[in-house]
Amino acid sequence: MSDLTHALALAKAQNLRAADALYAKLLAAKPKSPAVLKAVIQFHNAYSRQFRAAIPLAERLVSAQPKSAAAHALAAETFSNCQDHARALDHATRAVALAPRDPHARFIAAVACLAVDQADTAQDHVAAGLAQDPTHLPCLLQKTRILRAVGDGDGAADQARQTVDAHPNDPNALELYVTLVDLAPGDATVARLRDDLAPQAAAQGGQAAAHLLSLLSVAHTRQGDHRAAVQAKVAANRAHPVAYPMAQARAFYGALRQITKADFFGRTASDSTQPVLVVGMPRSGSTLVQQVLGAHPDVATVGESPALRHMTQQIGVGRFDGAAMTKLVKTMPADVAPKMAARYLAASRVGDSAAPVVIDKSLHNFELLGFWGRLFPKAPVIHVVRDPLDCCTSIFLQRLSTWHAYARDMATLGQAFVDHMALMDHWMAQLPNPVLQVTYEDLVAQPEATARRMLDHLSLPWDRAVLDFHTQGGVVHTLSDTQVRQPLNDASIGRWRRYDGAIDPLKAALRPLYPGGV
Repeated sequence: MSDLTHALALAKAQNLRAADALYAKLLAAKPKSPAVLKAVIQFHNAYSRQFRAAIPLAERLVSAQPKSAAAHALAAETFSNCQDHARALDHATRAVALAPRDPHARFIAAVACLAVDQADTAQDHVAAGLAQDPTHLPCLLQKTRILRAVGDGDGAADQARQTVDAHPNDPNALELYVTLVDLAPGDATVARLRDDLAPQAAAQGGQAAAHLLSLLSVAHTRQGDHRAAVQAKVAANRAHPVAYPMAQARAFYGALRQITKADFFGRTASDSTQPVLVVGMPRSGSTLVQQVLGAHPDVATVGESPALRHMTQQIGVGRFDGAAMTKLVKTMPADVAPKMAARYLAASRVGDSAAPVVIDKSLHNFELLGFWGRLFPKAPVIHVVRDPLDCCTSIFLQRLSTWHAYARDMATLGQAFVDHMALMDHWMAQLPNPVLQVTYEDLVAQPEATARRMLDHLSLPWDRAVLDFHTQGGVVHTLSDTQVRQPLNDASIGRWRRYDGAIDPLKAALRPLYPGGV
């Protein structure tokens, strides 16, 4: 067995530390080898998820092989994973130009195009890829995702059925199926997932098992078996446990509370009010807020931009490095803040828009609001809040990335939500920015009054188009893509009660937010 084969075997077995060490050894020995570069890039993209570590390797690869479609496709995949959509699209375009009949190049191009809302072009790439290979799984999956993103629910469901028929054991095909297809009580695909695929995977454990058990949880939810849904999700989290550094996170939030009004007073910064942050916890209703506001003619959106987070990382501030973050905010030189503000506008694509207001809905930017206040002290912030039990129950049942590792355990999730609310209380009292708290329940019960409050907050005139947000075209990229295509309704309010009796650890952790009882 060659070292590259051995490293890949380690990665597939989820022995990521050993695989990473072996790949690093191979890279040190042969830093210019295209085979080694490709293998390490693929490892970071598919297994370690250290996407940014793959960027310099991808750049080195395309420099060594500028006429290789495979090299440009790998670079496009890497930049897409890092949400650097402009460079992803550039390399994807080059890959297609070099190999127009390659289905994989077409698939990568479709991913890059959809990320920048070029849905029609993405569909063209998928069609071209499937014309070469009608069973090409990535193209079939991407075709379904495109249909879903543009609001063609029936077409997406039909394509999901066809993809599962062609690839019955593929987890990604199954995920789209259980998410998009109306699941009758005796659905054969769900029965096979429940009785065959999930139990077999659970016996071995690991990430693959967690994926299938999470899909089973989704299927149970959609079929109305809510207790079984929670049980399957608990089993998924046990199959592939991911620890959340709760003590480190709480210390970080404590350090952030040392940032006060005095740290912003009299400081040089950008006067721009164009960028608007929408922050909150996942499943809070933030996509709905974005869609409502995005229906206004003076509002544009950049989705969930990683720009602000990447800037702090490049400065050397880790996610939970409270000392470094507070020092950055308190001691930033006068000439630095305007430069960083301009850098954010360019990196996020906010500055590319002529709209007076451009929304960045990267929710965990709530951890970076002190930094934001130093760059854009006049830029509005909207904090979206939902009933804690509804919000956290929905979070727990979703298959979120390891960034949201707090979601893997009910008690940890509840504590993370409580800490989030405490930090937002601090920011609302100390930030120079105008901060508006919007509750999902108010938006549903009083849509016009709540929409007017949000537009007033953004200094925008009233426009009734915001109440018809669900009729707007365009691409939706989040987990709430189906819900925001529908008129406002209260179907999700009080949904946690369907799971009552199975979520006791969550209820206990959230008790401080219900002083009068649930």
